[in-house]
Amino acid sequence: MARASVVAGFVLLPFSVASVTASRLAAWLARRLSPDHVLPVGSVVFLLAMLGFVGWRHSLWQVVLALTVAGLGVGCTFAAMPSLIVRAVPPEETSSAMSFNQVLRYVGYSTGSALCAAVLLAHTAPGAALPSNEGYHVAGLIGAGVWLLTAVVSVVLPLHGRRRRAAATALGRPDAVEEEMLVEESVADALPYPHPSVR
Repeated sequence: MARASVVAGFVLLPFSVASVTASRLAAWLARRLSPDHVLPVGSVVFLLAMLGFVGWRHSLWQVVLALTVAGLGVGCTFAAMPSLIVRAVPPEETSSAMSFNQVLRYVGYSTGSALCAAVLLAHTAPGAALPSNEGYHVAGLIGAGVWLLTAVVSVVLPLHGRRRRAAATALGRPDAVEEEMLVEESVADALPYPHPSVR
């Protein structure tokens, strides 16, 4: 048991290193593209990690590779969230929105852990110590579905925001457009990575 715990810790180490490294990758993406692209890219990267885990986990090094890619996805998505929140709420509600994001994050952790445990338990034979291979397969597919949905939503919502600004301009409400632009300019203060103007 002790040996299994040590191995599990070493397997998770590349995940942690990749997630920290991904914060720098998020900065590069934000400078080259825009902050709007960081969350979709991170979601797709994590989706690829889940699909890799589903179909390619016959050896320990393959699992380590999938976790490393997953770490890159987690790092990008977590780095993108603060800027997206700042852009989505009025300035006076930023702290409340950030706190609510933390609450939702822990709710997500708990829900995901419980769901994964339920799936694996359902695929564990009576008296067996470990779930069957099918249990990990189903859990991976559920995770892939979640990240696919996240990627789609993270693309659709910014498009909706741009259409709303265009509609405000067409209706002769430049004040609304200017207010949103001011909020976007203030994003640099909340970004966990350098602003595009910083080289």
